[in-house]
Amino acid sequence: MELPVPGSPDEALTVERLVELFRDFSEQSTSLRSAYSDLEQRVVDLSAELAKKDREIYTGYNNLWEFQTYLDSILESLPIGLVVFDLQWQVTRINRTAREILNLAPEELPTGTVFLDQEPLMTLLDERNENTELGVPMERVIERPQGSIVVRQIVSWLYNRSHERIGLLLSLEDLTAVHELERRIDEQKTLVALGEMAAHVAHELRNPLFGICGFAQILLEETPETDQRYRLVQKINEGVDSLNRIATTLLNYTRSGEPTFERTDLQSLLTDISEWTRTDKTDRTSQINIILDLPQENIPVKLDKELMREALLNIAKNAKQAMPKGGTLQFGMKWDLLKNRVMIIISDTGVGISPENLDKIFNPFFTTRSTGTGLGLAVVHKIIRLHRGNVTVDSQVGSGTKFTVELPIV
Repeated sequence: MELPVPGSPDEALTVERLVELFRDFSEQSTSLRSAYSDLEQRVVDLSAELAKKDREIYTGYNNLWEFQTYLDSILESLPIGLVVFDLQWQVTRINRTAREILNLAPEELPTGTVFLDQEPLMTLLDERNENTELGVPMERVIERPQGSIVVRQIVSWLYNRSHERIGLLLSLEDLTAVHELERRIDEQKTLVALGEMAAHVAHELRNPLFGICGFAQILLEETPETDQRYRLVQKINEGVDSLNRIATTLLNYTRSGEPTFERTDLQSLLTDISEWTRTDKTDRTSQINIILDLPQENIPVKLDKELMREALLNIAKNAKQAMPKGGTLQFGMKWDLLKNRVMIIISDTGVGISPENLDKIFNPFFTTRSTGTGLGLAVVHKIIRLHRGNVTVDSQVGSGTKFTVELPIV
């Protein structure tokens, strides 16, 4: 390219063109600087907005995590066992109560069939019928090392927000305590009705007994002792006395009323009962070894001393009768400050009680002996209940029996 000659018209045109180009360049530079500044500000704004969104996401995640933890805490704290399955019967979630009911390890996830393998419901679920309606309560017995329990189970479909089935939910409720309470209520109703009937029978029985006793006494006075009928009349009197004792025991058992509570030294009471048991020879049993194992400290209790003496003596009598060939009778006592209860323990090394009779021994008129009214332990049960306590029995045939009387501490 040839440069224009200085001072020529072409030089003037070239300069003007350069000036114009420089001006355009300056304008473009200014525009670019403005655009860059705008872009830079936009980047700053976007960075701030992104940081804000990050904080919102982080906050939302924390809230979601806290809510999930809250839901997990609720699920784990529910007194009802919950097990979640997918549609292939694989366990996806199980809470603490369900593990306790099923006696599962903390990390154990069993298959679904372990819950319903003995139920007809399993057949319905195997059909994979989408129209199958669940939610029917069923009761089953679950065997555990610590004993069997009665469980009510309900299987329900699990839906998502679109109302599509995504799994199943099994709820488990331990009804053992409820069944035991129902049994006790029924037993109590039976005992009340039986007590009312026994009181009526005992009252009606005593009236003719007094007449029989009076006439028998007259015959006894008018019959010489050398007469063979004298012994027969004596037998009549003995029979009347026996019937009168039974009637009196019945009336005492059915008599209502509150015990008279007073502060009592349990150690002294048990010592007296053990001494009476040691010296009593009415049962004609063989040698009984008495062991008294009592704490040194005084345990503060309030009870009706005479009623409690009667109850504990009845237990001691039963223990002696369970050892016709001799044995060991032990009186013990311990207390539980956390429960605010004191336990009186009377154990023997006698013949024991068969398992089928353990639930019956406190029922009125139940006895396994050829003699006796079967009211001794029924009276024990009533007296302990009047003291807002509880009496339990543990026995092994051939090894002995242990009675535990639990009473509230003052």
